[in-house]
Amino acid sequence: MANYNINSSLSLVLLLILQCQALTYFMDVSCTVPLVGVMTEVQNMAKRGGAQLADSGNEVMGAAFNQIFKVEKSNAATVKIVSDAFSVIGGVTPTITLEISDVRIYCDNDDAGQISDGKRWQPIPDLPGAGKKSKNSKKPFAQQQWWDHINRIYRKPGSMGVQDLNHQTLGQTYKIRDEQAAGQNPSRETITIANAGFNMKPRLLSAIGPKADMTKGEIEFLEDFISMTLFHEFCHLTKVIGAPGAPDPVGWEAIKDIDAATALISPDCYAFLGLSAILNDRNIRLATAAADAEAGSLEFITPPAATSGGSKVRRVNSYRPRLRERAIFTSKFEKRGLSQAAVQVGTPVVVGVRSKLFAA
Repeated sequence: MANYNINSSLSLVLLLILQCQALTYFMDVSCTVPLVGVMTEVQNMAKRGGAQLADSGNEVMGAAFNQIFKVEKSNAATVKIVSDAFSVIGGVTPTITLEISDVRIYCDNDDAGQISDGKRWQPIPDLPGAGKKSKNSKKPFAQQQWWDHINRIYRKPGSMGVQDLNHQTLGQTYKIRDEQAAGQNPSRETITIANAGFNMKPRLLSAIGPKADMTKGEIEFLEDFISMTLFHEFCHLTKVIGAPGAPDPVGWEAIKDIDAATALISPDCYAFLGLSAILNDRNIRLATAAADAEAGSLEFITPPAATSGGSKVRRVNSYRPRLRERAIFTSKFEKRGLSQAAVQVGTPVVVGVRSKLFAA
């Protein structure tokens, strides 16, 4: 567990949010079909979460807030940080002008190739006059420098972006910029949503019919919605909460065991609270019993007179373990002294505070 002090975490996150202005996003054409309806659900999560937090009498949201952020809803400082983050996400506006946008969203699976291929991610060109050993093109992949030449943003040497981790990553945020890039928003950041998430059904809460009895499932069954992944990635953005790449607990099983200071800088905590808000609007809440709430069990806010034809909400990733690694730009393997070559199919790997067994 990271040694975070909750007071210092509060101050840092609050400072970042106070400095933020309205966030603009550019949606690449690669997302035209894959992200249909996703931004609407993401912003609805944020807006409804903010509204329910502002309602002092909303005990259902208060219980979810306490379960996820480990403090009571009466903790004004924490509520303000979460509410302000929701306000930024809920107020994000689209632009068709890439150069002025704060965040650029791609669904191209971090497509990469040589300079001649015209792909977004390319190896950085060799410097004129560079010796053979210092030429980027001659270095082994693990040492090569790659960049998104459209946005002039770099990634960690040896990384394939969302194609790392045996293609188990669902999304990733990039922040290392070429500060000398003319004509670009100096605070630009990019998000890639990976192909791994697009095959999961359902993709959104709004895709689940109103007759489905969601009380027969748990909230973790919904954690791989694309809306959850994109909400998580928004929280990594500097103008939202600037969440670090580590610790980055992912999934209900991971966030239920963290402390209040870590929860405050954990994107999935914000995403699960937003999800709780739109579940509440469907008459669904986290269970009232403490043990059941910790397990993520769901129940009706107001039980219907009769329930028929209900079906368990199928766990999105039940047939194949997947991982929303969603690092900012730092290889978590390198942080733990593991080489990318050591990550083989079937090898247990600890990422953040969660261990997963990658399936073939």
